[in-house]
Amino acid sequence: MNGRIFRVLIAEDESLQLHSIARMVERVSDKFQVIALAQTGVQALDMAEEHLPDVVITDIQMPQMGGIELIEALRDRLPGTHFMIISGYSEFEYAQKAIALGVTAYLLKPVDPQELSDALSSVYSTLQLQNKAYESEFASLIASESPGHIANTLKDYLCAHFNENINLNLVASSMGYSPSHLTKLFQRYHGASPIRFLTNQRMTKARYYLKYRPEFTIRQIGEMTGYEDQGYFSRVFKKETGLSPLEYRETPE
Repeated sequence: MNGRIFRVLIAEDESLQLHSIARMVERVSDKFQVIALAQTGVQALDMAEEHLPDVVITDIQMPQMGGIELIEALRDRLPGTHFMIISGYSEFEYAQKAIALGVTAYLLKPVDPQELSDALSSVYSTLQLQNKAYESEFASLIASESPGHIANTLKDYLCAHFNENINLNLVASSMGYSPSHLTKLFQRYHGASPIRFLTNQRMTKARYYLKYRPEFTIRQIGEMTGYEDQGYFSRVFKKETGLSPLEYRETPE
């Protein structure tokens, strides 16, 4: 889909800056459309789950939930989404956290249009490559395929590619579905959303590696199961199992 327009959500608590950045996004690139504006982190979280953006641009400091917390929450729920931070802060601590979260760009206020354009161009190239790969993978699927076959095809793909950064928005589009429709279809046949199924696959593999492959470090196991950042892997693992990876590895069977 060479003409695909990608979806952007912007979170910024100051109204004038929020609308200024929204106008700037659509002025510097015709490949992106702003589909939601939020003035708090909690509002942004709700909107992201509703609108399923391809890109989230967020301020660091916002009421109720800051940008770092927002990104941490959305990484679980919207794998494949790209994140950019806008901030009045240039302190190393913030940049370090952004790097650990895999943020695409860290833009200082006032946002420079060229820097924003360059960041969006980089994201667009990545999304286009992913989109072509998914279209090639699912080219044989047509609208006449049974819902069960579609659900099983996606299940097989998730099982085979659990350690990759999967963009479910693009997968759905390549299959000819909206993300929400594909999620409901998958849930009907497999009892969980694609995102939950993917997380379960990753945790199953991680538990196996931790117990039976002592030659692998926790960092390596995180990378092998789709988590490039060890800290993030540890947080997800503890949330899912109640134990840190190290505690799980050292717990007798």
